Amino acid sequence: MAAALEGGYNLEAQAEAVVAEIRAFGGEVPQIRGTDRSVAGRVEEVKEIQSRYWDCFS
Repeated sequence: MAAALEGGYNLEAQAEAVVAEIRAFGGEVPQIRGTDRSVAGRVEEVKEIQSRYWDCFS
C-alpha cells in the first residue's frame, strides 16, 4: 500500500494530514472539522461514491 500527499505549504496542516491518513489506514474514521459547508458537502459526496469500494465509508 502506498500513499502520496500533495502540498507542504502549511507544515502543521501537512503533519495533521499524515497522522490522519495513517490512522485511516488502521481503520479509524477521521472526523471532519471546519465551518466551510461547501467543502464538508463535497467530502460527503466523495464518501458516498467511495463507499461502493471502501467499507470504511459505509
